[in-house]
Amino acid sequence: MKDEMEISEDEFNSEEEEIISMFEDMEIDNKEQENTIENKKKDNSLKNFCIYKIIPKQECKALYIGSTTNFKRRKNQHKKNSKNKFKKEVLYEFIRALGGFDNFICEKVLEFPCESREEGLKKEKELIEKMNATLNTVMLPKINKV
Repeated sequence: MKDEMEISEDEFNSEEEEIISMFEDMEIDNKEQENTIENKKKDNSLKNFCIYKIIPKQECKALYIGSTTNFKRRKNQHKKNSKNKFKKEVLYEFIRALGGFDNFICEKVLEFPCESREEGLKKEKELIEKMNATLNTVMLPKINKV
């Protein structure tokens, strides 16, 4: 009499193939789910594309225009960067020269959904030029000595 626990090699191979197939399907489902989550994050972030400005509280024509998909996080990054003396960008040097980030206003100028990051950056560039954003230079220009 054959033991109930014994199975033929064909049955074993068939079950093994079934199990492997099941795990492969699970992996595909997981990858699809990860891709869907990533795409939703991208879609959601572009729905909240934001262009903002940073200006001194005191009357001054200095202006910085930036863009982000997470305004609160970006504002905090600017605040942190402005305290870092190794950050030599014009914006941060200017903020430190006027006593720190608390002496500035950082506010949204425009919030809109966009199809791509490039679309948002194009709009940001237009505003930088239109509003003559003087603090959007990465480094202070070098002056040639005569």
